[in-house]
Amino acid sequence: MRIGILGAGAIGSILSERLPMGGHDVMIANSRGPGAISPAALRSAARAVKAVDAVGDFAARPRSRSSWCSSSRRPVSARFATSS
Repeated sequence: MRIGILGAGAIGSILSERLPMGGHDVMIANSRGPGAISPAALRSAARAVKAVDAVGDFAARPRSRSSWCSSSRRPVSARFATSS
């Protein structure tokens, strides 16, 4: 699976280190560009890329119209309504 990670902080670095071990193609990006990503985040097969490249593949894919669960088919106002 191709995975793009935005944010090379503590969590992003751990994910970029461990996900390639499972055979995933991992790209990691941060707001300062690929040159600012720490070597620790790139210890495994993760690649440092620009943020637009990390999300570009995802943004180009068509969105599925299927819902995650039946409750998401209701309007937002109905899902978060409180009884008085």
